[in-house]
Amino acid sequence: MQRGPSVQRWRGLLQGLALALLVLMAAAFRLYDVNWDQFQHVHPDERFIVWVADTVAWPGSLSAALDPARSTLNPFRWPPADSPASKDSALAGKPRNYAYGHFPLYLLVVAAHLGQSVANWLGANAASFPGTFQPIHVVGRNLASYDYLPLVGRVLSALADLGTLLLVYFLARQLVQPRAARAQDVRRSDSGRSTGRGTAEAAVVSSIVPLLAAGAYAFAVLPIQLSHFATVDALLTFFVTATIALAVRTATGAVSWANGESASQRVSKSANTQYPVRSSRFPWLPWLSAGIMAGLAIGSKFSAVLLALPLLAAALYGLPRGSRRRSVGLVIGRLAAAGAAALLVFALSNPFAIIEFAAYARQIAAQNAMVSGAMDAPYTRQYTGTLPYLYFIHQLSQWGVGWPLGLAAWGGLAWATVTFARRRADPALTVMLAWALPYVATTGAFHAKFLRYMAPLLPVLLVFGAGAGQAAYRALARRWGGRGRAIWASLLVITLAFTAAWALAFMNVYRQEHPWIQASRWIYQNIPAGSKLLGEHWDDSLPLSLDQLPGVRPQRREYVRAELPLWDPDTPEKLDLLVAELSSADYIVLASDRLATPMQRLKARYPMSAHYYRMLFAGDLGYRPVAEFTAYPRLGPLVIRDDGADESFYVYDHPRVLVLENAERLSASLLRARL
Repeated sequence: MQRGPSVQRWRGLLQGLALALLVLMAAAFRLYDVNWDQFQHVHPDERFIVWVADTVAWPGSLSAALDPARSTLNPFRWPPADSPASKDSALAGKPRNYAYGHFPLYLLVVAAHLGQSVANWLGANAASFPGTFQPIHVVGRNLASYDYLPLVGRVLSALADLGTLLLVYFLARQLVQPRAARAQDVRRSDSGRSTGRGTAEAAVVSSIVPLLAAGAYAFAVLPIQLSHFATVDALLTFFVTATIALAVRTATGAVSWANGESASQRVSKSANTQYPVRSSRFPWLPWLSAGIMAGLAIGSKFSAVLLALPLLAAALYGLPRGSRRRSVGLVIGRLAAAGAAALLVFALSNPFAIIEFAAYARQIAAQNAMVSGAMDAPYTRQYTGTLPYLYFIHQLSQWGVGWPLGLAAWGGLAWATVTFARRRADPALTVMLAWALPYVATTGAFHAKFLRYMAPLLPVLLVFGAGAGQAAYRALARRWGGRGRAIWASLLVITLAFTAAWALAFMNVYRQEHPWIQASRWIYQNIPAGSKLLGEHWDDSLPLSLDQLPGVRPQRREYVRAELPLWDPDTPEKLDLLVAELSSADYIVLASDRLATPMQRLKARYPMSAHYYRMLFAGDLGYRPVAEFTAYPRLGPLVIRDDGADESFYVYDHPRVLVLENAERLSASLLRARL
């Protein structure tokens, strides 16, 4: 009689230790080299967010804070001329585009100033602390400056993603353990008694599978990469997953996470998958909490409004039988509580979305036009001709997590959908599916298919993969016994090994110097001052200034620079400009393949420009490659060239840079003839 509780305690302790180890390893991957670009601001979205954050300051009065034209808190306008953050009086108070939610911006500013204050206090009281605290003061006193703000934002992204990892573990437990308890009850009813081996085996599997889901997320490359960016994606994913977790918790009737009720107890009380909500002193607290998280998610990015669907699914559980009017009233009350909390939190964290609603609505409309393809933006033309849904499935599977885990994740979504269609879904599965299916249906159909759009979906996909893995284990063990268990274990080892190996290979990106910095050093050392360098518009111009690199003061910085407007329509005027620049330049510096790769596929729209790239790389325009700089993922001697991945996956932290020299000095007439 005493052995069961003792075994459970030891199992719980081992689970806790394993989870703590996963969190530590995940933190090491996410916090490794947060200054991977050495203060160069190479990520365009991050650069813009930090640029706006550098202009945010606390106003002198409440009236100034709420006045959109005067407020230094308003991301939709440039700061007023009398603000210390105002860099250009001509722009003061004028509108500016800001496509993200206010909350991540405000969180970044508050965290940076708070960290700077702590560092300054440590510096002022250095005599009271060991000398090891001095570096904190040296770095921390600059945290609120433009150059250091990305470091703060990247740490916030990493911490948010660690929170998501814990939520993945919680969701997997909510999905897996009730199903294990139900299977145990079925075996007991079939045999009239519970077999010790079967019960122990089911308990072990239900304990391991949530850890596998958390481990998969810990080593998934996509969240590791997004944790290195000071953008909204990691925060959005955390708040979305937190909302779903609270909705799941409410739907399963667990008002308190520490109420001591086991999965088997909840299952034994179920009838027709209705989980009655236990009485509580604060029955609306879970709904208010879920609403708060939803408000912060929407306050990070408007696409999180789809969270209304899992909240609705959760509200349909635990209803009293026999009284439709009371059930309807209870559902409305739950949604009203969550909705009111979400609206209040959104208004407090995004005040100018309310005060300047027209500006906020314009930003949402512009983003909708961009993702739908109605707005012909150069940076989305890469997706012309890509297949809806299949593109995301392919990119996430091959590059975001690796093929074995990708197949398990998408297969888990298929398993969850079939389980729901067969009316065998638990509340946890139903609530998560109410987020996953609408999100896939809408986002998968977008014209713009940036891989980061899959980040808010990935936690739920991995939880579904865990559930499908548990179901596969039971099926294989039931059909083939020990051989089936061996097959399952082999597939598990392959998936875990491949996922971990891909994560280790990808970390090599941050062990190398960013290719733009490598290229800039080479240019300063090898290209004479006064040389004419051609770059491409809609891409960064190299060389970088390198001002912030310690000990680096390039002596030659003066170059004649020009941009090739290759995204412009192919016209005779564009040909004239292209010929004139190519004939007079000394070098072409391709900072990435943002233009070269998609334009060579868009032959119908850009026949001349596509031909230009083909001839340039073939050497037919007189230019010869003299230097190439990369930072590909690498595992030992194996170099993984990911140029075929989604552009947003490689172009920020490890683009391929190519420098070409005008070796043959072809005349303008000959260049015109060849083009």
